[in-house]
Amino acid sequence: MTRNRSVSETHSTAEQILDVARQLFGDDGYDATSVAEIARRVGVVEGAIYRHFPSKRDLLHQVIRSFYEPLIESAAAGVAAIDSPRERVRFLIRRQLEAMAHDPLLCRLIISEARSFDDYYESEVAQLSRRYTALFVDAFRDGVRQGMFRDDVPPGLVRDLVYGSIEHLAWSALSGHRGIDLDLTTDQLFSVVCGGIERSGPGERAGSLDRDLQRLEVVAARLDQLSASLVPPSGVSP
Repeated sequence: MTRNRSVSETHSTAEQILDVARQLFGDDGYDATSVAEIARRVGVVEGAIYRHFPSKRDLLHQVIRSFYEPLIESAAAGVAAIDSPRERVRFLIRRQLEAMAHDPLLCRLIISEARSFDDYYESEVAQLSRRYTALFVDAFRDGVRQGMFRDDVPPGLVRDLVYGSIEHLAWSALSGHRGIDLDLTTDQLFSVVCGGIERSGPGERAGSLDRDLQRLEVVAARLDQLSASLVPPSGVSP
């Protein structure tokens, strides 16, 4: 009985440390947050932090993992229930916007600080991001196989366009202390993306340089409009 209680208390302490670290990293930033301050807020000595987490960096990764893993699980379950690649693309755009609206401070932490480490691309954070965005790449490739999407556009480019655009919109909202209208932004971004990746018709010759340049100009212009037209959401606070 004592052993079970000890295990439970250890788990509880680790969860408290994660919760406090998540709050402080989000509010003050990773660099500005000390392990000593996390320990003070939890009510333990500083050494107790290191009994649960080998380093401050590991603690950051654990905080980010607690964000990504439920997100990956829910997104995977969502796309599994949708047959149409086109509708999967819409779902994933909406899901990412919801994630950023729900936890904007942690998203800012990931965008501005977690990616600044020299070894980011070899880190667990990058691996989690790739697992998550692979759902979008798979949906796009399915659309190509079904003749729905163009086959002359690299999947990675489309992925970067979508998630980079969402991060740009989210960063603008965070910087301006405004929220994102989830319904409107989902519809607009989905329209922009599909305008660039969908086939216009069975007889269209892919790869026309003039047409592709025009599409890129339209996409850039509409993304600027999206960023400029962010409005406070109903029921979602930054």
